[in-house]
Amino acid sequence: MVLLFSQDPPSVFNPYADTTRTPELRLLSHLRSLLHSDRALRHRLRKLLVPDGTDITALPRGTYDVFHYPTNQSYREIKYEYALFPSLTTLDLHLEHLIPVTGLDPNPGTHLPGLLRGMPHLRILTLAFPRLNEKTGIPLYGDRHFSTLADLTPFPSLYFVQFENLHLHSVTPLQKFLFKHAETLRHFHMTQMSMPASEWSSLVAWLPRRMRLDCVETMTRETKWLLPLGAQDGAPSVGLWRKTAKCVKHLYW
Repeated sequence: MVLLFSQDPPSVFNPYADTTRTPELRLLSHLRSLLHSDRALRHRLRKLLVPDGTDITALPRGTYDVFHYPTNQSYREIKYEYALFPSLTTLDLHLEHLIPVTGLDPNPGTHLPGLLRGMPHLRILTLAFPRLNEKTGIPLYGDRHFSTLADLTPFPSLYFVQFENLHLHSVTPLQKFLFKHAETLRHFHMTQMSMPASEWSSLVAWLPRRMRLDCVETMTRETKWLLPLGAQDGAPSVGLWRKTAKCVKHLYW
């Protein structure tokens, strides 16, 4: 995990001291505690990079609740929510599911929106979702879970988005997320992203009509689930892709 502050960070925390959880998880938990207690620190944190994989179900909430009793309502408890990452502009978060398949959270999709709600000023967002199980073709983070992400209040300054290992059967929630940010979003990158060929065609036809993108990039390893180019009947052509943005790149490895 990499943290970037606008000033010197607080004292160093040793994430290896607690052996009951992964270092990334312990550091995220400790970071949340620091932000909860230190208002100045909340406004100094600019970038949060977690490249090694964090369990979705253990993500900390990005907000915390404060209980307040107005003088004219002394017997009513009113809850207020505060962002823990109010000045964060860059998030690069790699996710994985560390719990055995038999113990999967039935709704892991709620954990990521809970974290992102505390980051209202994101400009650069990179999310690497758990990899697709290529034997079964079943994603751990699919349509239903991504829909909860698409329902989030938009980030008013979001400029760059990269999704990795996002596997959808319908393009609708992705279009919903993108359209919410049409005024500011200019870079859309897709790495190992999969949809049915017809949904790729819908996305490619929709992008130039509703978005004003400067750059669209796909990065793909050839498998039967990844069809961003005309590899199958119904998939969009290279010519249609060129209309989606000023600069379009297709990378393979």
